[in-house]
Amino acid sequence: MNRSSTQKISESWPQLLIGALIVSLFVAVVVFPEGFNRATEAGFSWSVRHLGFFWQLLTVVLLFATIVVALSPKGKKRLGAGTPELGYFSWLAIIMSTLLAGGGIFWSAAEPLYHYQTVPLPLESEPARATSKALAQSYMHWGFLAWTALGTLSIIPLQRVAKKPLLRNRPCALLHGVVPDRFLQGTFGYLIDIAAVFSVLIGTIGPIGFLGSQLGFIVSEYTPLLNTTTTQLLLISLLALVYTISAVRGVKRGIRILSLFNMALCAVFGVLIVMAVSSSQLLDISVGAVGVYSTQFFQMAFADSSEGWTHSWTHFFWGWFLGYGPIMSIFIFKISKGRSLREIFLTICIVAPLITNFWFTAIGGSGILMDISSGGAVGQSLSENGMPAALTAIIDQTPWAGLAAAVAIPLIFFFMATTGDSIALSVASVFSKNEDPDKRSRIFWAVSMAAVAAAVLAVGKEKAVSLFQQCIVTAAVPVSVLMLGAAIAGVVALLKSKSNTLD
Repeated sequence: MNRSSTQKISESWPQLLIGALIVSLFVAVVVFPEGFNRATEAGFSWSVRHLGFFWQLLTVVLLFATIVVALSPKGKKRLGAGTPELGYFSWLAIIMSTLLAGGGIFWSAAEPLYHYQTVPLPLESEPARATSKALAQSYMHWGFLAWTALGTLSIIPLQRVAKKPLLRNRPCALLHGVVPDRFLQGTFGYLIDIAAVFSVLIGTIGPIGFLGSQLGFIVSEYTPLLNTTTTQLLLISLLALVYTISAVRGVKRGIRILSLFNMALCAVFGVLIVMAVSSSQLLDISVGAVGVYSTQFFQMAFADSSEGWTHSWTHFFWGWFLGYGPIMSIFIFKISKGRSLREIFLTICIVAPLITNFWFTAIGGSGILMDISSGGAVGQSLSENGMPAALTAIIDQTPWAGLAAAVAIPLIFFFMATTGDSIALSVASVFSKNEDPDKRSRIFWAVSMAAVAAAVLAVGKEKAVSLFQQCIVTAAVPVSVLMLGAAIAGVVALLKSKSNTLD
């Protein structure tokens, strides 16, 4: 065996190990569902009990540290030389579509209603109206803290290693400056890469399977198609085809186009829903929600970490989002060349959360008003049939339900597609150590995610998909520690940087 072959094998073992881990999970979910369920519940319980408060503290520290950096003189520094390749709106559309993902429409309809039905634990003693408290808690889970967790200070070390072939585009590079390069280039670095990629794959495969089952439900409500396993698998196959083509075409010719189309659909759907309720009432509850959110921010951010409610809601979201952090940092770094840290950080920490909160008001706030006017019909549908039923119930309350459904179905589809293509491209770049990985690698990771999701759904049905999703929080445990190290590495890199760029 020649030296080149030996090097290829030594560099491919992380991919083989990730593949083995995914296959092992698949076998466990399908063959030993009860045992796997007990194991995932134990893993989730251990994770939130021991790291829940750490995640709460980490997200708050990251938010305020990022804003301080953005507003300081260091915020003028740019990622590399030259001008941005994307216009601001295209860049923002990619960020919104990729990071908000499919949860942006399902959770925007369901979470405010959940909190309206049962007052959130951190706000039980708050005298505000239930409508305002429900929206405020949703702002907390999808607002400033959530977006900051997805990659801010962690992009700085990536620029510092851009000219280091053995480290660039790798999650382990997030620790450059606080961990010696010789460790990052060896087994320790590969283990970090494996943890980060495994976490984001679990966080994407589960939702793809979930999307297949839930989109099948919605499609069956408004078309002659039945919600069968065959329909669900066809939807996943179509999804895989779309986001694979997008990943192959790259950021400008693929991901950007899908993201802009997705944002256009968002605008149309949001208008259709908001027009069906009283604008004055919607404004009233949103103003109240902003008041609760701003005055009770820290009370919600540091909700009692020993309570089951906090484990099931806040800790679940923080674990999920932090698990995406390293790979999303790599993706944001890729599309943000030429922009200042101030522009990047304020967009991710302030602009994107405000847009998200506005979206949750438009969909979830309108859903609450519809529930009130319908005598609880929307909330009852949510309680009886789960998240997708909340969305369909909201659509059915509009005078133009058919039109709203015709917009909602492709919107859900493209929300997930704009995440799948970005993840496939980013994971491919990790193992190629190249910002422009070859097409075969992009296709492999794009198809693999959909194939595993489809296999889980086909063999184990929706229960297996649910079990697979439960792994998200446990898989994020080592990655959340990495994000802390990445933030420290980012600050260290800033303090050492003397020029206007971070090269």
